[in-house]
Formats: sequence, C-alpha cells, structure tokens
Amino acid sequence: MVKSFLSSLSVSNSPADSRSNIPIALTAEARKVVNQIKSETGMAKQESVARLIEWFAQQTSDVRKAILYGHDAAAELVRLKMAEMAATGEMSATIDQAVATARMAVDRLEHLAKQYQREAADEPPAKPAGKKR
Repeated sequence: MVKSFLSSLSVSNSPADSRSNIPIALTAEARKVVNQIKSETGMAKQESVARLIEWFAQQTSDVRKAILYGHDAAAELVRLKMAEMAATGEMSATIDQAVATARMAVDRLEHLAKQYQREAADEPPAKPAGKKR
C-alpha cells in the first residue's frame, strides 16, 4: 500500500443517536472518495463513513478478509463467488477463467472511461439554452 498524506475524520452524530466519536486517519485517496460521495449525494461525510463501515461489517468474514488483505480484491471476490458456486454445483467455468474474464472486463471499462474522459476534455462546453433572436 502506498503511504500518503493522512487526514482525520471523526465519525459521530448527535448523542441521541448513540454513536461514538472516533478519529479515523484517512489517506488522501480515501479523503477524495469521502468528498466525492458528499458532492454526489449531499450526504454528510461522517454519515457516509459510518454507512460504509456498517456495510463492511455486514459482509462475510471471507469477503472482509479479501477486501482487507487481498492484493487484488476484485479478483479475490470473484474467486470466493466461484468457489461458492462450485460448492452448489452452479459453476460451468473454472475460477481462473472467471477471474481472467472479470479482469478483461475491468480493463475494458478502464479503457472506455479514459476514452470518454479524453473526448469530454476535447469538446467545448455546451452553450446555455436561451431565447433565439
């Protein structure tokens, strides 16, 4: 993991909410995500962090471990799902084939996202609609 600037965000709401205030050291990337959630949803930073932690706590132990310790969390989650499917007899592909397919899909999506960003940067901003003279 790359070390980066840490900032602190306290997770808390009103005392009637029975929440506790704890300092959380955020990396610059995590801080960007929290700010992005706030700008997209209008949700308070503390609330979004609390919801993410609650969501994480609801995941299975294997999923939490994959997210925390996996070098490629997406691939690890695919492996877990495929192992689950194999146990129930639902699987028709190998785990490695599924991971390779998922990785190719992610790579394609990243390529498309970069292409759309380049196209958006090349286009002049649209003129505001107004009355025609």
